[in-house]
Amino acid sequence: MVKTKVDLNPWQFDVNIPGFLKEAALNCTNGMYVVCYECFRMLLSQVSQRATELNDPVLNVLMLRLNLYECKNEERRKLMRMEIDRYNNQIRR
Repeated sequence: MVKTKVDLNPWQFDVNIPGFLKEAALNCTNGMYVVCYECFRMLLSQVSQRATELNDPVLNVLMLRLNLYECKNEERRKLMRMEIDRYNNQIRR
């Protein structure tokens, strides 16, 4: 598989998945959906844990874009840039 250079696209939007799930659960009148949101949140927590263990730079950027790694909002772009640079340095070798 050919690896290509990755960069931050200024036209891509980040999605605050934990915030979305919390907001959806708080405003949901159907208890069944609240349970589904909680199950999804727990599954994403497991995915985040595994992604942390793998420490793949491209996966880390995706996790940051989904707000699934805990960090301050002002640090998010800097961390994404560091991961992209790490990936691009790896494929140059």
